Amino acid sequence: LSRCSANSVLEIESTITNTGKVDFGFTCALHTYFPVSDIGQATVSAVEPYTVKGLKYIDQLAEGKDRADKVVSQESPEITFDREVDRIYLNIPKLLQVTDKKTGLRIIQETNFSDAIVWNPWIDKAKRMSQKDYGEMEYKEMVCVEVAEVGTKGNKVELKPTEVCKRTVSITSASS
Repeated sequence: LSRCSANSVLEIESTITNTGKVDFGFTCALHTYFPVSDIGQATVSAVEPYTVKGLKYIDQLAEGKDRADKVVSQESPEITFDREVDRIYLNIPKLLQVTDKKTGLRIIQETNFSDAIVWNPWIDKAKRMSQKDYGEMEYKEMVCVEVAEVGTKGNKVELKPTEVCKRTVSITSASS
């Protein structure tokens, strides 16, 4: 279910119900690409009083087979982009924002999803993807911030029979 109001708010609701007779495991993510004028001038952060500094994330680009081998702690209050980024942030704050420092545009997500995937393919992956459906230079003008449920330790979320998981996200934009 999604709604967009006249004051530029997009609300998306995801409801997963276990209608079976046994436990059910799932993951989900709302795949959102946000426009930026220059990825080098874009950041992802939390809206005060929250912060992303200290958040644990799974670095999908790190070596190692197990997710536990790839868990890192966010060192700064802003996620920046100067290379390929593919991270699953765990236990995110309820207010995240994408900031385009060149134009002053801020895109704010308010959510009760537990996790977020932050992604930008950068140069080499964008070139490989351009052979399919992604422009070779598109990485310069986008950042993907997907609210998600991947489980607090990077595992599936479990629902017992008849249990319901309802998650929402509201996306707004503002100028600084």
